[in-house]
This record gives sequence, structure tokens and C-alpha cells, in this order.
Amino acid sequence: MRLAVTGGGSNMSHPFEDVSITNTAAKACVLMGYPWIAFAGHRGFPDRPAPAVHVAIRVNHWIYERVDPGPHQVLIPTRHRALFSIGAGDAYEGPLFTLTRLIVILPGTRSPEVLAVSLVANGPPGWRIPVGITAIYRVNRCCA
Repeated sequence: MRLAVTGGGSNMSHPFEDVSITNTAAKACVLMGYPWIAFAGHRGFPDRPAPAVHVAIRVNHWIYERVDPGPHQVLIPTRHRALFSIGAGDAYEGPLFTLTRLIVILPGTRSPEVLAVSLVANGPPGWRIPVGITAIYRVNRCCA
């Protein structure tokens, strides 16, 4: 599998990014459910970079900009892709973070993948930063 950030944006103080999962194997595979995620980043805005540290998050199974199809089996033929989306909020009163690295473990696998991201996020003071994720869903076109 090859993972890549393939798009994103922000709507109503809810930045998000889409992550593609490309099947690079010689045969189809099946994935189901939600990837496990963690983030690293730094306090403050993206224009003030600092060394990345682990950022405590609270995972929700939805995001504002995408419909979460819920866990279901997704058949991914070779050279095709599936997606999941991640999102956060930046209108809380807590300290602002720039999330710069996404650590992903796909369901049924054990190997973490690290992807560069750029999400501005914060949460209520004293709470973990709420981050949303959708279940994996199928994309109907080939990505060869």
C-alpha cells in the first residue's frame, strides 16, 4: 500500500485533508474500518515552525467536510485507491497547534506510515485536541 495526502481545504474553521491508499500489490486487497492515527506538530501558526512533538488528540469518527460511510469492507483492486479523511477545528479557545506529521496504521496491518500534513488545530482549554477521521471508502477511478 502507498499512502499520500491528496487534497484538503478548510470550511467553517474546520481544516481537513484527504489521504489516499493505493494498492501497489499484484492482487486486490480488502480493508475495513478506521485507520489508527497519531499526530506530531508544534504550538503556534505554520509560519512559526518549531521542533515537532507528539500532540495529544481525541479521535472522533466524523469530520465536518466529508460524509463518514462507517466501517464496511472496501475491496481495492490492484493500482486502484481508497481514501479516508482527517479533520480538526481551529475556533476553540485553547492553544493553537500546527499538525505537521500524521502517523497512520491501516486496519489489519502493523507498520506505521508517516505523512507530511499541515493542519491548524486547537481544542477547549485543558482538553486533548479533537480530530475527526472517516472510515476508509472506495474511489471509483484508477490512479495508475
